Formats: sequence, C-alpha cells, structure tokens
Amino acid sequence: MTLLDNLKHREIVPTRKNEKWRYSDPELLTIPPNLGIKEDSSNCVNIQEFIENDDYYIIVLSGMTTTKNSILPKIGIELSTSNDYQIFNSDQFEYKHQVVQNLKNSHFAVNIHIKKPLKKPIKLVRYISFSPFFSRVNLIIEKNIKCTLYEEILACNSQKKYCNNLLRVKLDDNSSLNHFISGSFQAKVRGLYTMEVSCSINSIYQSYFIHAFYKSYRFESEVNLNGLNAAAQFYGVCVANKEQLFDCLISVNHHASMTSSIQHYNQVLNDNSIGSFYSNVFIQKSLGAVKAHQLNKNMIIDNKSKAFSRPTLDINSEDIVCSHGAATGNIDVQALDYLYSRGINKEEAKGLIIMGLLKSVFSDTNLKNEEQNYLYIQLENLL
Repeated sequence: MTLLDNLKHREIVPTRKNEKWRYSDPELLTIPPNLGIKEDSSNCVNIQEFIENDDYYIIVLSGMTTTKNSILPKIGIELSTSNDYQIFNSDQFEYKHQVVQNLKNSHFAVNIHIKKPLKKPIKLVRYISFSPFFSRVNLIIEKNIKCTLYEEILACNSQKKYCNNLLRVKLDDNSSLNHFISGSFQAKVRGLYTMEVSCSINSIYQSYFIHAFYKSYRFESEVNLNGLNAAAQFYGVCVANKEQLFDCLISVNHHASMTSSIQHYNQVLNDNSIGSFYSNVFIQKSLGAVKAHQLNKNMIIDNKSKAFSRPTLDINSEDIVCSHGAATGNIDVQALDYLYSRGINKEEAKGLIIMGLLKSVFSDTNLKNEEQNYLYIQLENLL
C-alpha cells in the first residue's frame, strides 16, 4: 500500500454532524466534474500583468511554477517542485478530508526555501486557470530570517470555479513570517484553504487574511508551537453577502513553555449569509508562562444572516494567561443616531460603523505603515 493509499484509508471523512463542518457548504465536500478546459500553463499568464512594484514574484499555474513565471533574487530563494507526500508534521493533519483530496489531485508541490535574508517581500500568486483546481505549496524559512509573503488567489474568467489550496510552513529558530492572504474573482468560486504551520524556538508566524470574494470558503489552519518563545497570531475579517457561506477554523497547539497565540476574527454578514468561527487552543501539560487569547465579533446586517462562534480552550497546565470572547449583534442604533446628528447620511453612517469593526482587527498590530495601508485599501474596496 502506498503512502497516499494509506492516507485515503485513514481519511477523516466529515459529516454534517461534525461540529467543525456543521455550517460549511456541502458542495465543498465533493469535487465537481471538470468545469472548464485546462489552459496551457506555459502561455496562460504573462507575469507582467501582476507586477505592481519591485517585490519578488512566484506564479503558480496548474499547481506548478517555473523560473519563467517568477522574479527571484540570484541567491536567497530556492524554488523547486516535487511529488513528495511526506511533508506533514501532525498525526491528524494529513488525514483531513480536504488534504487527502489535495494530495490525490495535486501531482506536484511547489517548494519555496528561504535560505538568506531578503530585501523585499515575496508575492505568491495562485492562478485558477481551470476547475477543479488543486495547489500545494511548502514554505521553509531557515534560522534568523524575517520574511513577508503576500499571497493572492486569482481567477482568470467568470466561469464557476472550485479550488483546493494547501500550504505548509516551517519556521526555523529565530525566524518570522508576515503572511497576507487575499483573493479576487469575477467567478463564483467555492474554495478550500488548509494550512499547517510549525514554529521552532523564538519563531513567529503572523497571518492577516480577508475573506470576501468566494461563493463559499473554508479556511482551516493548524499551528504547532514546538519551541520556547514561539508565537502565532491570526488577524482576519470576513465580509459576506448574497448567500455566501464562510468558515474559519484555527487550531493552535502549545507544545512548549513561554509560547503565545492570538486570534482576532470579525465578520460582517448580510443578505442571508452564514459565517462561522471555530477556534481551539490546546495547552500541553507541565508548561509554564503560556499566553493565549481569542476574540470574535460578528455584525449581522439583515434578519436572515447567521453567525456561529465557538472559541474553545483545552488547558492542561496552571501557569497560563488565557482569554476568549465572542459577541454578535447588529449595527448600534445609538451610534447611527450620533452620526446622523453630525450630518452624515444613512448609508455613509452604516459604512463607517462597518469599516470601524473591520479595521479594528488590524489596528492593534505591529504592522508597518505600508502593510497596514495594504489591508485598509482592500477593506475599502469591499464597501
């Protein structure tokens, strides 16, 4: 039996009874038949279309990438492809339904190995040129390297799309990654994004994501804090309308002392949409000086949209500082009245309140001005 056959044999097939899949789009569980004609990846995209500044670029087409579709420094980044399935750390991660589907259908993994400090950020573009689309990326950052990654998922036309993206990140000692995730589509896209992050001593993973453009979307991340002073931080927002369904699931496993994690996720739901946030923090026995914080705020605009929130803590140690909280409601009438009294019309007033909720997720971060402006511009384009 091959490794992939073994994974399929032990695959954890979700059902609607499973709390983590209860509010998901059922169509995410089944790969649709071929919805479009596969395009020749060698001619599909002109990399110049994506270049907006002097960042390094890696374009993933048909699940693969080449130096022809990349702009990289002469040294510092090693780019390759492989079909090696033995890349995961977690005993359970590789048995997830969507992970097995990805391994079965993505014949190659794109390997990005950061070996030296970089002067500029990396922009990773996953280009959905056909459907169903499967993409797998492994990112390894060596010791003492700080890296910024802007990841964009794009669709090339207005046809319906189905995509399954996988990312595995390994941070070595004293390394860090600022990871920005966004998408932009004309199509009605159903998408899965599944991620595993491994953090060593003094390493920091920070994620900033905006969910808005999919028909339905499931973001699932599993983080293992394996070394002293390792940290993971997730800051994200969801804007859903027109019957969109969004799920955000984050699991953080504290396996070492003096580790910390933060999760802050806000949602704005309208037009019969559904958004869910499921978060779990696990703290191993006999650890000390562990910090973990979870916060989820949901704003429901209409009478039919629904928000589901479940931040949970599994604490097996005493020397910890933990908090979790969730709140759901509609637009504050008193805040609206205050803005009306200042001469602001109804639609502008609602927009200001909504934008305030969304921007609050990123306002307390240690982002550089250009990084924060990047997020704020994306948010302003949503409303």
